[in-house]
Amino acid sequence: MKLIRHLAIIGSLLIAFFLLGHWIPRLLHSDPRDWQWIAADPSPTLQDSATVLSLHDDLQREMSVLKTSKKRGSKPEIWTVGKGVAIPVYLLRAQRQIRRRSGSVLRMEELNGKQQSARLMWRDSLGDSCTVEIRIGDTFLDNSSRLAIGFVLIQPPTAAELHSLSTLSAPYSILVQPFDTNKTLLYDLDQLPNKEIVAWLGMEPHRYPWISPGPKSILIHHSEREISDLIDEVVHRIPSVSGITTRMGERAVEHKPLMQALLRALGKRKLWFLDLTQNRFSRSSEVCSELGIPCRKSRIKPSEIKAEEYLRSALNTAVKSGENIVILPLSEENVNAVRASIPQADSLGTQIVKLSALMVQSE
Repeated sequence: MKLIRHLAIIGSLLIAFFLLGHWIPRLLHSDPRDWQWIAADPSPTLQDSATVLSLHDDLQREMSVLKTSKKRGSKPEIWTVGKGVAIPVYLLRAQRQIRRRSGSVLRMEELNGKQQSARLMWRDSLGDSCTVEIRIGDTFLDNSSRLAIGFVLIQPPTAAELHSLSTLSAPYSILVQPFDTNKTLLYDLDQLPNKEIVAWLGMEPHRYPWISPGPKSILIHHSEREISDLIDEVVHRIPSVSGITTRMGERAVEHKPLMQALLRALGKRKLWFLDLTQNRFSRSSEVCSELGIPCRKSRIKPSEIKAEEYLRSALNTAVKSGENIVILPLSEENVNAVRASIPQADSLGTQIVKLSALMVQSE
């Protein structure tokens, strides 16, 4: 027994000496950068957990979650969000953020029930999945939806109309004909508070030349250079102009080469485009998407609808979809209707803004 024990001790010592002789020279002659990774390598588990939590937190911030709660058992976490934004809008915000973080949406559906709710399931970039239930709460979010207000000058404004605008506390846009408005009036409009000026630019209508869209309008036979020069003239007459809207223009917006030339000119000058033609054959959205130019479509309030009724309907649409645009002919009555709608907008969590606030190119 003693002999076996001695042999085992001797064998252990030989193995130890062999290992020391093999590794000590390597360590003495190695570059420290070759073995620093041993201490620097983070725990994969901790790194993965931080990534998942970061995406989880980013989604809560993106959706302005008011409260989180957990059901018993394995049911999903509940996120309570504010009124004033529709469920589809919340889901689109979540989808955009998940894709931005290189994740993928596995399931996204509205749930049937008394309370507005939806279920969202996603997988992050590491392959981990999570499911939450989104519910609309009882509290309105501040500025959760936006309503853009514009007043169009169909005829020169009266002193009373200008005074009414000057006392309007909400932001608004003024649509003016750039080549049919004298410089004195343009100066007076530029002095108004809370406003932005938009060019209501004539474009070729279906019944041209029997119907004229006004002086220096954009016509189908114009070259790209002529259109670019015309936009330069608009900017020269109205240096603070923020965008261009259509005056007539039903035929012009159907003509893709013309729209491409116009929108390229606007893009170079950081101007946006608003299509008021209501032409279902308009190519404006298509070309805007191709060129990456901020665009929207809307219409001028029909004369047979009262301003109060029109604004009430527009606010309801803004609450459901997240945003809306209202264009009203300038009059004391219409300005006062907007003024009267401000408390209702506040109670619904809707912010009244200028047109430019909605003219952001979608990702």
